[in-house]
Amino acid sequence: MANEQGVMPEAIEGVQEQASGAFESVKEALKPSLLVEKFHEWKYTLLDWSIYFGIGFLVGFLIKKYLKYILLLVLFIVSLVILEQFDILHLTVNWQKLQELLNIRAVQTEFDAQVLSSYWEWVKANLAVVLSSSIGFFLGLKVG
Repeated sequence: MANEQGVMPEAIEGVQEQASGAFESVKEALKPSLLVEKFHEWKYTLLDWSIYFGIGFLVGFLIKKYLKYILLLVLFIVSLVILEQFDILHLTVNWQKLQELLNIRAVQTEFDAQVLSSYWEWVKANLAVVLSSSIGFFLGLKVG
């Protein structure tokens, strides 16, 4: 039998049960213990993102403020590379240890792979690093 508005009481009860069920599921998902557990899972990821953001910001800021000195540093590095090409100087960089230190994953590519495609694979593998450091870099340029 319908009430004054023409709605069946069973339909109202069903809607109320669905609403309370949805409310209970939202309440269950927002439990403080679950939120703390999720935060502990994401803690180190958020720390990595904030470190790369800070590095990007610092690089952008320093480039804007000290461009002359950075150009001198680049010129010095280029001269080191030239000295190495003429076998006057020998430099060795342990890229694997550097990647481990910075928590960057290496991408396996074929020997004859194109530079752009291998760079794109690296960007896809380290998307969070690229985004956080790029945002930090552009904000550092803006602030500097």
